[in-house]
Amino acid sequence: MILMINNQKDLKKERLSEALRENLKKRKEFLKKIKERKA
Repeated sequence: MILMINNQKDLKKERLSEALRENLKKRKEFLKKIKERKA
């Protein structure tokens, strides 16, 4: 039972970090677009 709970916590953490990475990637691309428009 404990193993199951730990695995679920790890899964949530992994999904969270994946989502954060995606957000960072999108933000970088967005900032790049803005810079290109200003230039």
